[in-house]
Amino acid sequence: MTEPSCLTATRASYVAVAVAVAYAECYGNALASMPLTRAMPAAFAELVAPSRGGVSAGARCQLRDLTSS
Repeated sequence: MTEPSCLTATRASYVAVAVAVAYAECYGNALASMPLTRAMPAAFAELVAPSRGGVSAGARCQLRDLTSS
């Protein structure tokens, strides 16, 4: 029996939420001791946003950026 696609999408979203919660619990405070790292994106956006009509960049952070190897 095949389930409707809306149920498949709903089930997948539950997994994504569970992963996000676990990630937040493990790494939610990762930047607490790194004030310069937290401040740099805001400083960059403040400098370039006016010249781009309020849009400066799309950025993402990966786990490896916050942990040592």
